[in-house]
Amino acid sequence: MSGNGNSSGGGSGSGRRRSVGFDLNSFDDWASMYNCLGTPGCPTGQSVEAPAPAGINLGLGVNAEEEEEAAAAEVGGDGNRHAYSQAETLALYDAWISISYDPVVGNQQTHKCFWEKVTELYNARRPTNTVPRNVKMLRSHWDRTDKDVNKFYAIYRGEEANYQSGASGADILTAALRVFKDDVGKDFKLVDVWPQVHHLDRWVGGVESASGSKRTKRTARGHYSSSDENFVKCVSNKSSNSVDTKTSQYVYTPHSPTYSNLLNTSVHNPRWINFVNQRPKFIVAPTNNDQIKAAITCARAHGLGIRVLSGGHDYEGLSYRSKSRFVLVDLVNLNSITINIDDETAWVQAGATIGELFYHIANKSKTHAFPAGLYPSVGVGGHFSGGGIGTLMRKYGLASDNVLDAKIMNADGEVLDRESMGEDLFWAIRGGGGASFGVILAWRIRLVRVPPVTTVFTVGKALDDAGIEVVDKWQKIAYKLPNDLFIRVLLLNIAGKNTPKPKFGIANFNSLFLGNAKDLLALVEKEFPELGLQEADCKEMSWINTTLYFPGKAGQPYEVLLERAAKATGGGSKGKSDFATRPIPKSAYRGINELLVKEDLAFVIMDPFGGKLDEIGENETAFPHRKGNLFNLQYLSRWGEGEGEKKHLEWSREVYEFMEPYVSSSPRGAYLNYRDLDLGFQKRGEQSYSKARVWGERYFKGNFERLAKVKKRVDPDNFFGDEQSVPPIS
Repeated sequence: MSGNGNSSGGGSGSGRRRSVGFDLNSFDDWASMYNCLGTPGCPTGQSVEAPAPAGINLGLGVNAEEEEEAAAAEVGGDGNRHAYSQAETLALYDAWISISYDPVVGNQQTHKCFWEKVTELYNARRPTNTVPRNVKMLRSHWDRTDKDVNKFYAIYRGEEANYQSGASGADILTAALRVFKDDVGKDFKLVDVWPQVHHLDRWVGGVESASGSKRTKRTARGHYSSSDENFVKCVSNKSSNSVDTKTSQYVYTPHSPTYSNLLNTSVHNPRWINFVNQRPKFIVAPTNNDQIKAAITCARAHGLGIRVLSGGHDYEGLSYRSKSRFVLVDLVNLNSITINIDDETAWVQAGATIGELFYHIANKSKTHAFPAGLYPSVGVGGHFSGGGIGTLMRKYGLASDNVLDAKIMNADGEVLDRESMGEDLFWAIRGGGGASFGVILAWRIRLVRVPPVTTVFTVGKALDDAGIEVVDKWQKIAYKLPNDLFIRVLLLNIAGKNTPKPKFGIANFNSLFLGNAKDLLALVEKEFPELGLQEADCKEMSWINTTLYFPGKAGQPYEVLLERAAKATGGGSKGKSDFATRPIPKSAYRGINELLVKEDLAFVIMDPFGGKLDEIGENETAFPHRKGNLFNLQYLSRWGEGEGEKKHLEWSREVYEFMEPYVSSSPRGAYLNYRDLDLGFQKRGEQSYSKARVWGERYFKGNFERLAKVKKRVDPDNFFGDEQSVPPIS
């Protein structure tokens, strides 16, 4: 599928309305927005790229002619010269290594086809706030840098051999730097990158291909320390019969050159990026089930835990961090999607994202969809197993309500489908969190039908007394509206930290209607005239275009739905959740406004329930928040790079405490997919059912006991355990 998400319909509305067009869970968009806020001329609702940071040119030419060529190659599309920062050089290095593994072009480093792939991958993964590069720019920088690296490497090894035993690395490095400058006539500019590529020996090293010829790719030699070898050999032996794949191509340690990039591009909450003492001992990125089984078997044999990464959106980072030693199974390579329009089903591997799923559905049909979340880079493995709130849930239920079958691998490495796992486990993984029970491998889902034309709108109100009146009417009718109409409310303050605090926040009414604008206007005029919806507010578009509209990507090519890599390197976010079982008093909304305007960048997001959700009993799946809930609430604070997190965490806890009298109670509900460790947690090795009830009954209400009984049957040793997993009942 190609093209873009341009839509037809009305315009943007009058100046009294303000809307936000950012993906609240996509940190590249958010970081751009945050950098823009508070600066002159920053257009609300548009993503503005911050200037690329000044960096050091790490790959200077050897002579004047080469310098001139390099300067020309570094001129970006804006006409300015952009020097390469250390982060950009490392990103290029990682892209070059990755493409070297390509079975088609991996051995063609001098050919255009190889560098086109390197360029594509580099630009997909490039550091935040850096300019994109073309083939000529990257190849020129690589050639010059590679020349310097190989020259310096040879000098360094020569000096190392000349020094007496016991000489410090600093002495050798100093001597090598001096010789390099004497020989080449300039300083070696990559010295800061040196520690991150393990003395650059992987840069200049080679790897043997299947045919035995040298290839610019990294072997296991040098990747693994002696302490790592036993685990790596175990994985190699246990998966040796699967495919002819070198272990170094899917098992990574912190010594591996692509380890950090592989991990950081999967972390969508950069709050956790710098928790280096909580990173995995090994990353296994399998390409088949045998490799997953080997990872499980060898982790158990070596006393390691397991975490499973699908998309990397876990708010608390529990899918990729732990204080205990563990293996991360990253499902990024297991993302195939098979659509069957004839029987309106699909098989989706757990490493796929919902954006990839939407894209593949639209390739097959313009009148089919799937009820999942709003943010394309969210992984289906965790999203479906935790419930899956989205814009179609009032019409068709949650994502988990539309799961027909699944494949899961248990702690013994057995692959089970619905029939072989049994109905109790199948019940548990639909809303109860699959990571407590095994490794979700794939889902079989039911596709749903949508009309050729749908309509969206975003209408903004100030959160003053008049705006609160509109919000009050919304909370009393949104859950009772016809199932074809979904209207959510985003209460927000996006003023930023360098601007005067506003007096009022904003209430954005954000909607999807399964029908045309004329019918929508008539319906809203009848049921919700207080909103003041105008024809100019309404935009008619296909369903696939709505999946671009809601995360703030309207008008962009459909291929942006396939983007999954996180790009932010600093800042973070904190989320908490509630369920409203009765209307919230107007006075409480005034209190929410006061709290919003205290924070720099904060949201209270309210999604309406009712409709299909009321028709499914709270015990039919593990997700219990059904009839009787008017809407879900999410409290979200975000902060930028270089800011301390303390005040933002305090804000999230303050608003949560403030809301206690107005939301569900006994227990106070919470949504698993908005993970919150403030509710309680236990250390690895603990498996206290009574202690886990503190948070388990908030996520699952009366279903928690049944989940614990299922856990006792399928994973009695609690191998698949984390700080908030379901423990086996005692």
